[in-house]
Amino acid sequence: MIFLLAALTIDSEYSFFTFPQSNIRTYVNNARFLVVEKDIRSMIYIGSYNGLKGVKKFYFSVDSTEFAGRVTFGDIGSVRGLGLFNITMPLSPSITIGRERDRVYHFIPTYSENRFYLYMEGKTPYIPISILFRMDTTIYSPSRNNLILSTWNKFVRGNLIYQYKFGLGYYGTPGFKAQYSLEYKREKFIFFLRGRYISNRYVDGSNRFFERGRIDIYANTGYRFPFGLGMRYGLTISGETYGSPLTKKFYTSMSYTYRRSLNVSTYGLIASGSFDSFWWERGGEATYLRNKWGIGIRYLSYYRGIRGESFDITGKFFPFTGSFLYFTLGRRSYLSSGLVMFGGANLPLRPDLRMNINFISNNGLNVGTRLTYKPYQWLMLLFRVHGDFPYRGLSGGFNINTRMDMEKMGFCFVYGSVYSDDNGNGVFEEGEPVIRDVQIVLDGEKKVAVGRDGIYRIGFVKPGKHILSISFGNLPAYMGTKKKRIVFEIKNFNIKRIDIPIVGLGRVSGKVFHDRNRNGILDEGEEGIPNVVIMLSGTDLFTMSDRDGNYRIENIPPGMFRIRLKNLPPDFDLSIKNLILYAALRPRAHQIIDIGLAKKERPIRIKKF
Repeated sequence: MIFLLAALTIDSEYSFFTFPQSNIRTYVNNARFLVVEKDIRSMIYIGSYNGLKGVKKFYFSVDSTEFAGRVTFGDIGSVRGLGLFNITMPLSPSITIGRERDRVYHFIPTYSENRFYLYMEGKTPYIPISILFRMDTTIYSPSRNNLILSTWNKFVRGNLIYQYKFGLGYYGTPGFKAQYSLEYKREKFIFFLRGRYISNRYVDGSNRFFERGRIDIYANTGYRFPFGLGMRYGLTISGETYGSPLTKKFYTSMSYTYRRSLNVSTYGLIASGSFDSFWWERGGEATYLRNKWGIGIRYLSYYRGIRGESFDITGKFFPFTGSFLYFTLGRRSYLSSGLVMFGGANLPLRPDLRMNINFISNNGLNVGTRLTYKPYQWLMLLFRVHGDFPYRGLSGGFNINTRMDMEKMGFCFVYGSVYSDDNGNGVFEEGEPVIRDVQIVLDGEKKVAVGRDGIYRIGFVKPGKHILSISFGNLPAYMGTKKKRIVFEIKNFNIKRIDIPIVGLGRVSGKVFHDRNRNGILDEGEEGIPNVVIMLSGTDLFTMSDRDGNYRIENIPPGMFRIRLKNLPPDFDLSIKNLILYAALRPRAHQIIDIGLAKKERPIRIKKF
């Protein structure tokens, strides 16, 4: 299957008014007020009046080609160029070639600092291997020519998972990076260990230079008891391999859950770093949730050269599905007033319209309002207003996010002729008349009228399997098709012709009778048998004989069908043994088939005396 994938997202923002000496503009652009769709698979970012985003991604991708599993042209991560993934050759290599985006931000990204970027990856019978080569000309890159060889693997044994990755690079002198992780999980127990070592003067794939090297070690273990108590401990050691002391942290936490409504937790952290620095944190929180409301208490005490503490009480209310209101009253030791209040609401006004309000009060009132309107799956409008009262100002903005997924749209084309199949061979031949007064239905949803030339045309069909059916409209009842639906499969950018024959429907009638003389012929005086079910194999057509034994099945397409019987009277069977009944119909034909039944013959037993 081949399909095309591309997308478009416009992210625009404009502050429509601000007051002098205002810092609201910076606050509005904070991440908490900025919503951007992140479908990184394929996306184009265009716009942003204030330079927040700019053109971020644009690429054109085709999957499942004969040459590779995916071919991509455009932005692939931070590289703009050509990507060939899972090439159909030994080792299934993948190649990305192009130029990497500059580190220094520009409204429209530039690619002047990197001259050449090449990444190749292959799967050997034992381990995967990758090669990265890049050439840079900027003063921000310590390495003008960088070559990195890497390998990695993952092992799973029951509940144990072990992974490693090793890279060898060259920048004047060789350097390397090694990292590993070990994870063991059970239903109530977890242990995790991760380590990384980077040698001196190593340059990684993003051209980050580790002149003094680096070491990172992280360990964590936890256990939850059956009665709801959980405990977790962790240790981290990180820093440069020489030149400054390593930073060491130890933390612990405990939590208790009661009936999924009450949760109480405590935690503590103690750490030391460079220049004999020392700091610690400790705190706890408790939350209680019901169906429509909840309440929480949180306390934190810390020391980082000076001591500080904070305390919060939060209430939350869920008035109806998809909405909530919250309010928090807190105390901060670093604030002059000591007290702070903040809260907000999330309200669905309509299925496609949602409003969000947030506020914070500390020697003033800071309010932000966001209105999200999503009339279609591919379009979202976001309007924002923010103010800081009484003296700092007011500002606002808007975003337009849209995405066109060509994979879902499809670029296939299906057409064909609807004709009267007079000879019943299922092939559209010269001289056979076309049918106009019908509609073709795709997947039970999309309807297309047949043109005056007897041809239907369906465009923008998605790749994959589909079902064609026909709506007969004003056609006579004796006209129909051999198949009620046609199942087909199509690849993207392909054109498929499917002709649909219309045939004259026939009928079968007759009488189910008691064949007393077992000659298979309806003779005078032989009575009918009611309530016998007559079915045509290979169809869903059936009927039942009336009180006189008569039956009739109509709207039968041309062909040969085996007749099967059910609900026969007790001890009755076909009067002629091993007889197989068939109905052979031509277009608009009527066939009379009488069905004789008789009592089963009992074997004669001869007794000798």
